[in-house]
Amino acid sequence: MKHLLFSQDKDMPIQWFDKFDAAEIKGAIIKHLTENPADVLEHCKEYSKENIKKYYGHEIINFYKCNSGGVPSKVILKGNKELTKPLS
Repeated sequence: MKHLLFSQDKDMPIQWFDKFDAAEIKGAIIKHLTENPADVLEHCKEYSKENIKKYYGHEIINFYKCNSGGVPSKVILKGNKELTKPLS
C-alpha cells in the first residue's frame, strides 16, 4: 500500500513511498517542514484493494506542521483545541 506526503501550501503530493517506513517518512516530514515552516503536511495512504470500489482518493492518517517554536510537530485535535507534539 502506497503512502504519500501532501503539501497544503503547494496543493500537491511532494513525496511518495511504496511501503510504510516510519523512519523514512519522518525524515521527509522533518526535512520539508524545516525548509518550509509555514506549510502543513498530510500523511496519506491508498485505500486497500477491497475498498477501492467504495472509496476514492487517499485516506488521511495525520497532519504535521511547525509549532509556535518552529519545531516540526504532529497536529493533534482534541475538541476545539489544536495541540502539537514535536517529532523527535
